[in-house]
Amino acid sequence: MEKEEMSYWGNSSEQILVEHFPMHRACRDGNVCLLSSLLEAGVFSPYEEDQFYGWTPAHWAAYFGKLECLRQLIMSGVNKDVTTQRFCQTPAHIAAFGGHPHCLLWLLQAGANINAQDYLGETPIHKAARTGSTECAGLLLAHGAKSSLCNNNGMSPADLARNQGFHECSQALLQAQAQLQSQQNGFQHTNGVHVNRLSRKRGLDAECEVEGSKRTRSDDQEEMEEDCVMESADTERVASSAQHSSGNQPEHEPVSHKEKSSHRHYNYPSVFIF
Repeated sequence: MEKEEMSYWGNSSEQILVEHFPMHRACRDGNVCLLSSLLEAGVFSPYEEDQFYGWTPAHWAAYFGKLECLRQLIMSGVNKDVTTQRFCQTPAHIAAFGGHPHCLLWLLQAGANINAQDYLGETPIHKAARTGSTECAGLLLAHGAKSSLCNNNGMSPADLARNQGFHECSQALLQAQAQLQSQQNGFQHTNGVHVNRLSRKRGLDAECEVEGSKRTRSDDQEEMEEDCVMESADTERVASSAQHSSGNQPEHEPVSHKEKSSHRHYNYPSVFIF
């Protein structure tokens, strides 16, 4: 803290931090070496909340923009979405409220819940809107934050920014929300047209396939009947020639056209598989 903030903070409050919340103090000051030694000693819990704001050390690191301390805590096993008991706020809430996009970005890349709601129903993007942090708001939007989500008072982040007097931030949020809505509507329309066209194409393909199958079966059947007639005629000519050459009657009667067709069915069953 600055000297003027220190005087406002008071020596008694600082002494409480030194004696009872040294891990919080290390995160406030960005003292990575002290934080590491405190974590190794295990005397103080990284989940303990201070008596001033009800924050854990991770919340202090996020608020004061001490990325290395925040990384040290999360890498040591502290939950990146650790939630305060009093206000149900995560480090992402506090980083956005403090206007520290570098801490916020690291938390998001580590998998922090971007749309977690606190006791007011507010997400990190609401906190960015409260303090007019356009950079944090843009970062959250780029990672999929819900800009249309309202808090318990029915206010969206854009409403909240405008209510706090941050008109530039409010306008940016409104534009992002309108652009997202336009993209969603465009996707639904395009997807619907694509599905309808695909359905019609599949229907036409199915009809063509059925007609083609019918034509194939008809052509095969006609061709086989012609073969049967030709083979029957050939058989009769051969039998007649044999009869004239020998002068004797054939031992068996010639096979009729109907019988010949039945024999053909038996000998070539694969032809009739439709």
